[in-house]
Amino acid sequence: IEAIARVVRRDLDPGDLSTLAKWLTASGVPVRVVDGVLQAASGKPAQQTLEAADDLIGRVFGSYLAGEAAPTERLAHIFERMKEARSPA
Repeated sequence: IEAIARVVRRDLDPGDLSTLAKWLTASGVPVRVVDGVLQAASGKPAQQTLEAADDLIGRVFGSYLAGEAAPTERLAHIFERMKEARSPA
């Protein structure tokens, strides 16, 4: 699921990516969006932070797919879009 989340998050629109970044930061994974790309907040190890972000997104998205509620209504919307994006056409 983490790998799927990593690929799908790259295709999110800027507003959804910004929402995701705010939630990640509030959840203890300090990230920001720069030129439409999720990046570690300044002063943090980039690779480690992005791996933590992908892990958290993957775990929460996996829980959502298993029927648990998303942490926020806006994340539920984003997760629905991610779910649609991973479904075969």
